[in-house]
Amino acid sequence: MPHTVPCSPQRVLIVDDNRDLADSLGMVLCLCGHCVEVAYCGEDAISKARSFSPDVVVCDLGMPRLDGCDVARTFRADPLLRRVRLIALTACHREEEARVAGFDHYLIKPPNLRQLARLLAD
Repeated sequence: MPHTVPCSPQRVLIVDDNRDLADSLGMVLCLCGHCVEVAYCGEDAISKARSFSPDVVVCDLGMPRLDGCDVARTFRADPLLRRVRLIALTACHREEEARVAGFDHYLIKPPNLRQLARLLAD
């Protein structure tokens, strides 16, 4: 992703119960100059978002207990979080459900890093 799409550094929260994916994506985004936090479940995502104040959240849809759509609905209902850009990142084809829940963008795993860079630059 480096040298693909210039953008100003963003505060990015990555949410995925797949720790390897979340951590590796976080490292790539850090190398690109972004400030990154990682959460491994929906509950932690909401808690971290309230203290971290992300510009963008990249969130898996298929997580146990509080899934990505629940996370998106919670963000959209919270006055402090409703303006955060939400990007769904999932192996499932649930684009319509993600949009209804409040996601702004939808990516299929594994993420196309150039496409993700473009979304972070918007």
